[in-house]
Amino acid sequence: MEVGPDNVAKTAMDMGVVTPLESNPAIGLGGIGGVSPLDMASSFSTLANNGTYYKPVSILKVKDSDENIIEEYQQEIKRPIRDSTAHFVTEILKRVITSGTGKRADIGRPAAGKTGTTQEYTDAWFVGYTPELTASVWIGYPEETKPMSRIRDTIVVGGTFPADIWRIFMIEALKDVPVSDFPKPDKGLVEIEVCSSSGLLPGPFCPEIERQLSMFVEGSEPKTYCNEHNKVSIPNLIGLSKDEAIKILESLKLLNIEIIEEFNTDYPKGKVF
Repeated sequence: MEVGPDNVAKTAMDMGVVTPLESNPAIGLGGIGGVSPLDMASSFSTLANNGTYYKPVSILKVKDSDENIIEEYQQEIKRPIRDSTAHFVTEILKRVITSGTGKRADIGRPAAGKTGTTQEYTDAWFVGYTPELTASVWIGYPEETKPMSRIRDTIVVGGTFPADIWRIFMIEALKDVPVSDFPKPDKGLVEIEVCSSSGLLPGPFCPEIERQLSMFVEGSEPKTYCNEHNKVSIPNLIGLSKDEAIKILESLKLLNIEIIEEFNTDYPKGKVF
């Protein structure tokens, strides 16, 4: 809601969606009913082209019998989003295929994509792209909104049959095309170490397991340090029961609390000493 549905709708249309979109909060969850596979392929191509939009056309030029060009399409180039933003989104969508809901779309080369499934299983989508090609797959009933039945005991969702169709098509279409990776912009992105728990710069008490490299659009990277992992003073626990001591330590958000139980006749059983 902070970005605003109007801005989301405008960006989607600038990126290639030509179907009129209703500007409402549901658009933030992908509620853009009525879009076509061409809409989706066109807009995702903008991501594949590093933020540059090329209008999809089927005829590039017309020639006469003597090979003279009678008419040639003049492409109008627009850049609705920054190349750094497009690359950042691509990095996120690559994970959909490598470790997310689109694993069945893995084609063995750099690719990014997104699954989509509507309520009651009335629509199932997979839209994906490589640096060379974008394709969109939709499965559903074109004449009515109707739930789809299982096929061979498999639910029809974006990550099943649409992803399968996309994978089979892309492997065949790109079989003679050299493998390439998505180019990284020369500027506009920064990669820094953050604390995965807070999303902020790691402080001196952040555990090593919580430290990771993350990419940010330049200017959006965190500037402050983690406020979750701090030096704390341990209160006196001597004489408390084990459960009481654990409760106090957990309230301090301490990690990896190790309990060592020893038998000692000088202290009551279950007490901290």
